[in-house]
Amino acid sequence: MTQRTENLLALTLAVLIFFPATAAQASIQVRPVPDAITRYIEARNCAAAFSTPRERAGLLSLSSLEDVRDSIQSKRLIAVWRHLQRVKSAEMEVGSDINMLWDKRQVNPVPPELLRIQNAERRDKNTLVVRALVYRLGWTENQKLISAYDQETGSGIPETKVPDDFFTRDGKPVVQRWTKVEGRWKKKSADLRYLEMER
Repeated sequence: MTQRTENLLALTLAVLIFFPATAAQASIQVRPVPDAITRYIEARNCAAAFSTPRERAGLLSLSSLEDVRDSIQSKRLIAVWRHLQRVKSAEMEVGSDINMLWDKRQVNPVPPELLRIQNAERRDKNTLVVRALVYRLGWTENQKLISAYDQETGSGIPETKVPDDFFTRDGKPVVQRWTKVEGRWKKKSADLRYLEMER
């Protein structure tokens, strides 16, 4: 066996080991994206858009709606707390790193950014890979959204809608891996982001 043949065999084996979904089967585009995943993105966007990182950090210490109502008189922050609970419910998994983030609050699970789904690919019957674009939410933009929400008190501002204007600039790609657990879609790990290479 020549050195070239050995190298080709080694490369093929590496592909089979590290990229089984690519080598063994083609990914299938999923349309529409499951409602549970769409609701997760909407809840995460609204939590980020209508509160500051500091407010979210404070809300994470409140475990029940009664605690929230006793501690906070803001309809906006009560709505944000509900969105955070939806995000938490989708990300919770026993023994996962996400669990540790929520319990110890070492990192804010909802960073100041917005997400828009691009597509979803089915890897097997219980696994989806969701590709999205992420848009950094600056302090000024965040304050505008919060102000707009507060001005609508009592008139029922849509809690699952962020204005399309915030998605017009270039977003950065992010990948999420979702797994169906006992009939429910769960986000299996932290978002995967492409590193920008310095030129």
